[in-house]
Amino acid sequence: MNVQLTADEVTCVWVNTITGKILGFAPQNFAFPGAEQCMCIPLMHAHEVDSWADRFRVQQEDEFEGKQYAQFMKDDAVRKRIREKLKARRDVVGPAQRGDIDKGLAMLDALEARLSKRTQEGALLVEMYDSSKRKEDIALEAPAYQTPKVN
Repeated sequence: MNVQLTADEVTCVWVNTITGKILGFAPQNFAFPGAEQCMCIPLMHAHEVDSWADRFRVQQEDEFEGKQYAQFMKDDAVRKRIREKLKARRDVVGPAQRGDIDKGLAMLDALEARLSKRTQEGALLVEMYDSSKRKEDIALEAPAYQTPKVN
């Protein structure tokens, strides 16, 4: 259903014109640093708000995944040292403690397997993407340069 919003309900989505990144939702007269690099798209219908909110949610999930991956890679050296210490300790403890150490090593293996799977999925997406495009063409595909749909 196409619900028209009243003038009081209209909000805008703010999109960076350089990166195409959705910055958030705010009134049209909202002033913030860097506004000269942004495009304000007024959302007049409920379905437009829903559509942009879905795009924003996906963008936030992607950013979260990227941050998680960066943190995981940053912690890689620490995990390697922990693994070495556990393996060295395994040889000098009793059978009960060996079981605990084996569980800890298994947890490290499972964690690294999940990371490997995510990395492979990301590499697949990169392969699927057409690398022959120029940066300018990619930028023009950003949401900021798309004409909002009007039904």
